[in-house]
Amino acid sequence: MNPRIIPLDFQRCDFPKFDGSDPRLWREQCELYFDVYAVQELMKTRFAALNFMGVAAAWLQTVQRRGRIVEWEKLAEMVLAKFDKDRYQVLLRQLDALKQTSSVLEYHTEFEKLAHGILLYNPAIDDTILVTRFISGLREDIRSAISLHRPWDVDTASALALIQEQETENCRAKTSGRDFTRGAPRAKQDSAKAGNTEQKSEGDDKLASLKSFKRRNRLCA
Repeated sequence: MNPRIIPLDFQRCDFPKFDGSDPRLWREQCELYFDVYAVQELMKTRFAALNFMGVAAAWLQTVQRRGRIVEWEKLAEMVLAKFDKDRYQVLLRQLDALKQTSSVLEYHTEFEKLAHGILLYNPAIDDTILVTRFISGLREDIRSAISLHRPWDVDTASALALIQEQETENCRAKTSGRDFTRGAPRAKQDSAKAGNTEQKSEGDDKLASLKSFKRRNRLCA
């Protein structure tokens, strides 16, 4: 089969939208779309122009009043000149200011988003820099325990942080359970014990799964 011919039953993906953010990622996604769907050279800027949104759409409308842009490379260069200015420095500042304010999972998700954006500008950044920054942004009660393991990448540090987070939650649940049942009536104590047992069982299952990660990677238990 000719690789440039798209089968009739092939589900077409939506063209990448652009609102002014992440211009380099947008350009790469556009070029991938052009390649997959064999878009003709003269149609590339048309596809792109139809998918500008918000401030980017207003900017493009102003630019095109001086004349339609027909070359994709020229349009891509103009987009980067307008929307990519100081983007690298902004991402670095955002990563440096990022702190864990909720769960480890949410913190890791936001960290990865910023880190991957930075890697688009500087793919040579050492993993040691990223993992050091990740650990420094963790909550203090989690960070102190993770630093002892000296994880070699962000994924490992995140897995260890999840273990520590679960252990901390289990300790808090046990403490609050003891405080609650100390002065409670007998029936309420039995109910509280049953709830604590169920919560402990669920927590232990998660903890056992996370601890297996440490054993597989020969980390301290």
